[in-house]
Amino acid sequence: MTIEQWLTKIEIAIIIFFIGFIIAKLTSRILKKVLAEAEINRILETAGFKPISNTIASLVKYIIYIITVFIIFQQFGLTKLVLAIIVITSTIILTISILLAIRDFIPNFAAGIFLRKKAKKFIGKQVQIGTVKGKLVNFGLMGSIIKNKEQYYIPHLYTSKQKITQSRAD
Repeated sequence: MTIEQWLTKIEIAIIIFFIGFIIAKLTSRILKKVLAEAEINRILETAGFKPISNTIASLVKYIIYIITVFIIFQQFGLTKLVLAIIVITSTIILTISILLAIRDFIPNFAAGIFLRKKAKKFIGKQVQIGTVKGKLVNFGLMGSIIKNKEQYYIPHLYTSKQKITQSRAD
């Protein structure tokens, strides 16, 4: 491939970049206005949800950015390589995330199984687990919730290493 051909590809890539950037910005602004006119935010707010028109507009903008970048990579014949790198990186990140989640889940779940029978009799009563005092309001899958002036989440693994004692209300 000659230098002229490379320069032509670079010029086309720059033009594609700017066109994609402009299309993304315009689409985002138009979508925000359309969603505002449709009163989606007001409807969601009355239903108790957060407004999402800005989120949707930003999501569409970034999707167009990503598509633009892939078109530029395709211009240089790098699409397969970039997709392979993205898939491998995503797989590694997902695997690490799952392993980290399991690392916390399994010990807390196992401790919860052993504590369930003992802790059931304390639900709704004033208790002390370690240094935390309050009313045991929930004994869940991974931890317990104790309320006094504030609400505390106590993992079962911590509870298994502490003594659960019933205390009188303060």
